[in-house]
Amino acid sequence: GVPKPFTEVIKANIGDAHAMGQKPITFLRQVTALCLYPELLTEPSIPEDAKDRARRLLAACSGQSAGAYSASPGIELVRQDVARFLQRRDGIPAKPQDIFLSTGASDAIVVRGHQPSPMSPGPRAVCHPPAVPTAGTHKGTFVPGLAPAPGWAVYQDNIYAEGSAFHSFKKVLFEMGPPYSEVVELASFHSVSKGFMGECGFRSGYMEVVNMDPEVQQQLAKLVSVRLCPPVPGQILLDAVIDPPKPGDPSYELFITYGMSWGHGAPWRCTETLGMGLPGDTGHPGDRVPPWRRVTIPSLLPQVLGLEPDVFFCQKLLEATGIVLAPGSEFGQSEGTHH
Repeated sequence: GVPKPFTEVIKANIGDAHAMGQKPITFLRQVTALCLYPELLTEPSIPEDAKDRARRLLAACSGQSAGAYSASPGIELVRQDVARFLQRRDGIPAKPQDIFLSTGASDAIVVRGHQPSPMSPGPRAVCHPPAVPTAGTHKGTFVPGLAPAPGWAVYQDNIYAEGSAFHSFKKVLFEMGPPYSEVVELASFHSVSKGFMGECGFRSGYMEVVNMDPEVQQQLAKLVSVRLCPPVPGQILLDAVIDPPKPGDPSYELFITYGMSWGHGAPWRCTETLGMGLPGDTGHPGDRVPPWRRVTIPSLLPQVLGLEPDVFFCQKLLEATGIVLAPGSEFGQSEGTHH
């Protein structure tokens, strides 16, 4: 009941593009809609390439229905398409049997027994330097690929800084050559919730494992089977994401005009000024996704109130502006720093 100096709350603490007004990508939704309601296959206004994709996916579903369970690791056809996508992206062979479809990236990631923070814009992970296992052991590196840097796997489509490019952990690992490329165990993840798609509600993603000990991978397959299967509509949408319309396809022009316009980064440039002009702002370049700003707060007030400076800053910003940011402590920070 206390008047506020703002009329709405802007939730900038979590990446939920559609909740903030982004429009769905037509091709992705058409393919999904066709699979959920096949009667639309006779609708003349829907392009033939979307219909062809829907027929192909429905044929791969049990009973040709998106309402049936899939195999626990996911629809085999979609796993094959993901493997082809990875091979195109990295120039390195990928095998469908190493692909596990998931209920978003978060559900597939458990690091040291802890789930990602629900308030984080992306799953939190601990990354270690590459380690070469000794003979007879199965130790390795668990690199989820979600460190706070331009190489976040779920943001691989959001590289805006001039001269920058996405480099997957898998590609770098194989460029290192033996023995690393032969023995380092790697698990990497992707999601349809981020990128240019922003389809958080479909809860869809995948995990690829590389050099995983066969016995461990067998146990992983057992663990996955306990969850029955990821949501089939999410698997369908994932297939449309990793194999979008190509030049010459009926849906290509609309897709490239709208869908990939996010690749130019115009909406993202607005965030580059976040925090600029504040006392003590040292900032970070705008090619980070999400953007991170570092502000030095000289006052002892946060400590007096029993709050970390980053939490204190976010609370005060919310009270003054209605803008919700995520404290850097949600992710873990270098000692003595606050983002």
